[in-house]
Amino acid sequence: MPLQRDEEEKILIVNITSVRIKGEDYTLNVSDHEFIEHKSYLNYSKAEEKSVEDLERNLRRGKLEIKETVGMDIVKYICEGLRESRYSTERARNFCKEACKKAKE
Repeated sequence: MPLQRDEEEKILIVNITSVRIKGEDYTLNVSDHEFIEHKSYLNYSKAEEKSVEDLERNLRRGKLEIKETVGMDIVKYICEGLRESRYSTERARNFCKEACKKAKE
């Protein structure tokens, strides 16, 4: 869910990697989304805000590809991990908290 931050509309991106992250227990499996090809780990330490404008520009340039939307159950799982991970930044946690609050409005 995009949020208005620093005078720009932004989203939070969480890094997904096939490399085991020590201390991170949140994983996604092949059945969770078409993008996931094998067991993957959520690297919350690399979560970062990106402007919607930058993402749209990279999409037009062919640097990004749109995949099917992730189900809300997976979004909730990712957010739960973001809140619980000791590697998440406070800024990422606050973004997630604000987005959840906005989604309930």
